[in-house]
Amino acid sequence: KMSRRDDSRERYGRSRSRSRGRSGSRGGGRDRDRSRSKPRGEVSSEVMSLEGKEIAYLLGRNGSTKQRLSNFSGARLEIDERGENGRIEVIGTDEERDLARLCVDITLQQRNGGQVLVDITLQQR
Repeated sequence: KMSRRDDSRERYGRSRSRSRGRSGSRGGGRDRDRSRSKPRGEVSSEVMSLEGKEIAYLLGRNGSTKQRLSNFSGARLEIDERGENGRIEVIGTDEERDLARLCVDITLQQRNGGQVLVDITLQQR
């Protein structure tokens, strides 16, 4: 009689055993702390107003540019594209919002001629 493991090898050409995680166990690591993110500061939001073409560029195909900017900055970007002009609500900590604003500025500069001008002076809050 063929074992279940032999049967799966025959069907799929390989063993279907689970791989081990970093800890060496086969379990899900449920006893460890799941959160690896830093503690967040106070979250607030701000609104940026942009032209419709700029909003479309920031959204990108299927929202890909918006997602990339959000992932990079850590801020959540809510885009409202109704009417001729649009608005972006940037939600996050002060640091995340600053980084998101910088990302938006750089992305829009790339759209217009490909030159990127960045002011790296630090603003005092």
